[in-house]
Amino acid sequence: MASIIQIAIPGLNITLAMLIGLTIAVIYTSFSGMRGMSAVGRIVCFGIYILLIAFVLMTLPKFGGFTVMLSELPAEYSSMGNMPTQRIIAWILGGCLSTAVMQSVLQPLLAAKSASAARTGSILGYVLAAPICLLTATCGIFAKASGADLGDGATAFAYSIKTFSNPAFAGIIFAFATMIIAATMATMMLATGTIITNVYKNDINPNVDDAKLLKLSKIITFVFAYLTLIPAVIMPSAALTNLFLTLQHVAAAPVSFAILVGLTWKRCTRQGAFWAMASGMVVGVAWMLLGLTDTLEAVYPTVLVSYTVGVVVSLATSKKTHGLAKE
Repeated sequence: MASIIQIAIPGLNITLAMLIGLTIAVIYTSFSGMRGMSAVGRIVCFGIYILLIAFVLMTLPKFGGFTVMLSELPAEYSSMGNMPTQRIIAWILGGCLSTAVMQSVLQPLLAAKSASAARTGSILGYVLAAPICLLTATCGIFAKASGADLGDGATAFAYSIKTFSNPAFAGIIFAFATMIIAATMATMMLATGTIITNVYKNDINPNVDDAKLLKLSKIITFVFAYLTLIPAVIMPSAALTNLFLTLQHVAAAPVSFAILVGLTWKRCTRQGAFWAMASGMVVGVAWMLLGLTDTLEAVYPTVLVSYTVGVVVSLATSKKTHGLAKE
């Protein structure tokens, strides 16, 4: 979102742009909630598809077509092996595990009228979401093909939209893109607030009233949101993207044991789920701090350790008729 704001307001400091973007997301989160995000999400997702398809179709002829454009770029832009295979697989695995534990995914699935409806919705969601990656990547390639010097490429998408379309059309695309980013950030902020308030209610203050709990949830959500600015300011944007994905996978993979295995294996216990999460996160963070992610992505040892520990501890603490699935 910061790159869009910087393109819209030339000369704006990156830190200030991130602060403005985050504030927009926080305000949106405070007023929308899960229902609001669901309604807005339907509109902006279909809208951005139509807008980006139109933009790509109108812009490609300016470069002589997709094949001609790629031929004028460095060879790595048309190479499927430009990124290490183990990283590609790790991002796919981490993305699947992250999806399995996200509140914005679980709530609609649990609220579905039937298992078949939930399954169909999941498949359609993945099918409809995939092409947007190709469209946004193509927009970024337009910026490179134009010869613009954009440093690490963080503003490539926004630069292309601004440069190759009229101000009105660009403004509409930026508005839709901003809403999508805000909705995505909102799900993460709400999930964090929900987890922490549940811990507070169940383990710290079981007698807390709903009004105080709601107020606490909002405070935690906003504090967590603004704390995310610290690494964003310290680290370069290229490194920040990899760091965010790695942290997301390290956090989601251990939690996925409690959800996926806990729902499908009768002998899974609370102790097994807890130690799976604890051990997996410790290993994942240690792997990152030791700088081993360039050799092997952290999601691999995280999954291996968390699922192994979870199964071993569950077997050691379970009884044949009791487990997390029955609890």
